[in-house]
Formats: sequence, structure tokens, C-alpha cells
Amino acid sequence: MTVTGADVSFTASFLTVGKDQIPKDYIYAVTRTDSLAIPAAGSQNPILASIKNDGIHVLIHSLQLKNNSTTVKPLFKYSLIAFETPSEAQAFVASAKTWLGHRIHKKLLVVINPVSGTKQAKDRWTKTVIPMFDAAEVPYEARFTEKAEHATDITSKMSLEAYSGVISIGGDGTFHEVLNGLLLRPDWQEAVSSMSIGMISGGSANAFPRCIDAFTAELSTLTIIKGFQKPMDMFAAVTPKATIYSFLCIFYGFISDVDIDSNNLRALGPVRFPLMALYKLLKLQQYEVKLHLLPADDTTVQPIEPPSLPIDSPPQFGPPLKYIVRPDSHNSFPVHTDASLIYLNVMNLQWASSDFLAEVNARISDGCLWLNYGDSSIKRGELLQQILNQEAALDSENPKSHRVAVKAFVLEPVNVHGKSLAKQKGSKKAIMDVSGEEVDLGPIRCEVLPSLVTVFVPPWFNEEKFVGEAAELRAKLHDKSKKGFCR
Repeated sequence: MTVTGADVSFTASFLTVGKDQIPKDYIYAVTRTDSLAIPAAGSQNPILASIKNDGIHVLIHSLQLKNNSTTVKPLFKYSLIAFETPSEAQAFVASAKTWLGHRIHKKLLVVINPVSGTKQAKDRWTKTVIPMFDAAEVPYEARFTEKAEHATDITSKMSLEAYSGVISIGGDGTFHEVLNGLLLRPDWQEAVSSMSIGMISGGSANAFPRCIDAFTAELSTLTIIKGFQKPMDMFAAVTPKATIYSFLCIFYGFISDVDIDSNNLRALGPVRFPLMALYKLLKLQQYEVKLHLLPADDTTVQPIEPPSLPIDSPPQFGPPLKYIVRPDSHNSFPVHTDASLIYLNVMNLQWASSDFLAEVNARISDGCLWLNYGDSSIKRGELLQQILNQEAALDSENPKSHRVAVKAFVLEPVNVHGKSLAKQKGSKKAIMDVSGEEVDLGPIRCEVLPSLVTVFVPPWFNEEKFVGEAAELRAKLHDKSKKGFCR
């Protein structure tokens, strides 16, 4: 059905087209039908067949959520408006664009990893992202990765003047590479201050899009078009052989075993994680560690200011460390613990994958990391419930799960072997996992880097939403458990 211009009006949050109210947050383009805008792929909307390129018709491009869910692929929706003259149509388009207030006017560099996860990135780029970007008149340049760490190479050498932001299409690993490329530049400070960074889901875990509540490729693309931005903390992890900058997590023990060993099942997509978890549950191990913690609220340990360097010194890469500069920096930390644990998770964000709410307390720019470990008294049955209900954050109510917000920490594995650490008599195999990648096993020093980068987030972004949803799910599980017990 075509609506006339007389039946169209704007409010702060909606565009009213006839009897239909379209939320402003989900409109990604307004175009005249005689323009070169390409309707987004996958739509079966019959209105597209009736469009005439006569200059007096305007098309509203929007997304419509299914069951109000941001984790399910939304529908493409098109609304057609007829005006008396082409000039009226053009005036409406101009007014609508001003009302929408989209903020991307300078070219984006889009880095696409075609072999990431389930290998859907290229398909999503051509069938979803390009049509939406073209309709919204978002300028872009695309680069496809051809090898491991190619995304890092691309962003470490890109021209900062040519682009306003970098978008990765792939998994969290590709996003991680993009971030590291910017931080490995001699002008890294200018790079992170001038580039806005985004991710469109195309991998198997897609934790970052889940964390910002724009999980599908369609909603991720809409997020970029809208252009809303927020600072994000990152962290530095110093391993025996390298310093790594990352945005998501550090795992050790049960969760790292699941995460890394499930790579053999990557073709299965997100289901690979619970399948591997059930397998590892049968071979549950305990790990001995030494932990040295600098709590987030501590005021006794002062940061170490970086030394002034001569003008002719070689460029320094990445942000300077303040609390873990030396291998013995943790001696000044106020908390030292010997622990026997099943798992240790350190989260910068809330979600570790599409369905694993690993730390309900974390926030995107809270200036701390959330360290949580399950002690050796945790039973298989308790872990099984956590695996089966990963979105409920059951560990947040378990007294056997110990958590603390920290500025920095040092983890020292005891009597283990693994990557770059030789097997010794009586040692256990162990894996150190930084944001989904296995790193050299050994002492790892880590500190948060507050508000280091700027990322795209959707207009509806609200981390408290996940807290409420998890609490509701836990309440339902408790009620179900009580009813089962009464029977």
C-alpha cells in the first residue's frame, strides 16, 4: 500500500506513515525511488515490485524485529510514500535525513575475513551490508584478508586521513586483529583517537556484537549506519614472549580447554562450545595457581609513570603500562592468593560468545576487569547446570565462585605444561586463552586500559538489559527446581 505525503509525520522517536509507526532507531535509509539505492537483499515485500522510478515516490528502508529479539535475524521492511511533485519528494528526503541524524560521512575501511567461523562473512557483505550501506549512502572501501593476521597488517598500515573508521566482518578474532593493528602503529594514539571501530558478525562466537546488543549482521550494519559511539576499555596481557592488546577475556582451566579445543568443531558454529564443554566435563581437572591482585578500588598502589624518552628514540608502540611494567611489579599488590581452581575467567565485557553470559557485572567502559574463579569444591552437576544455562549467569550466585573487580593482576600457573612450556614430571596439560587465541603458557601479567578505543554501538544499547534478563532466567530456573523437588 502506498501512502501519500499528507499522511506522514515525524516525532522524536517514530516516523508515522499512514497507520504505521516506524521506530527511528530501526530506519537505516530514506531514498527516492529514482535513485541508485539498492533495496536490501532477502526481502519478499511485494511493495518493491510496485515501485516506479518517477521521482515522486520515496522509500523508507527499515528493519523489523521478530518477537522483539535482537538475536534473531530481523525482517527488511519497506514503506512507500507518494508526493505530488519530485521537488516535494526531494524535500521530504532531505528533512528525513536531517531527522535521522546519521553520522557517517567519511569513508569506512571494511576488513572482511572470508574464512572466519562458518565462512559466512563474504556472503553477508554482498547480500546484507553492501545493499544497506548503499541505500544509506555510507562511503566505504573493502579489503579481504588472505592469511592469518592480515587484518592486523591492513590496519597497521592504513591511512588515517582517508577513513573515519574501521569495520571488521568476521569473528571476534578478526576484530581483535583490527584493534591490534591500530595499536601496533607508531602513531597509535592518533589512530585510536581518530578511528571509530565496529564489528559485523560473521564468525562462530560473535561475542562483541552480542555485548552491544546488535548480534545479527543486519543489526550490526544498522549500528554502523546510525553512527552512535561509546568508549571501550581494553587490556594488555604480557605473556612470556609477547604483549597482547585485547578487548574480551582471558580464560584458564576448564573454559580455556573448551574454547581452544572446540576450534576443531568450528564448522558447527556456536554449538561447538556446549558440545566440547560436555566432553571436558567428563575429564574435569583441577589447576593450582598463584594469583596477585590489584583491586579496582585500591588507592595504595600508585601507577608508574612512563619515563621521558629522548627525541631521537625509536617510536613506542601501544599504550604504556602503569601497574605491570616489571615481572615483579605485583609484589606491591595488596592481595596474594594460592588457589586450587576448576576455571578462571577474566572478562572485560559481559558476553564471551553468543550464548555465554560470562560476567554479568562487566561494563564496556567501567575501568576494570572482572576476575572470577571457581574453586575445586565445585561439582560436575553445578558446572553442568552452568553449561546448560549459559545465559543465566548461575555462577554469580554460587558461593564457590569467587569474583573481584581489578585494575591489574598476575596469574602464575603451577606445575603445568603447554604451549612453549615443556612437560615436566607430574605436570598437567593446560591452555592459556586470550580472547579465543591460545598464547604461550606461563605467568601472565594483565592490566586494564580504560576507555582506550571508540566503538560503534546501537541507539538502544543498554547493558542493564542483560542483567535483568539473566535474573529473570535464574528466577525461572529456581522455581522449576523447587517444583521438581516438591514432586
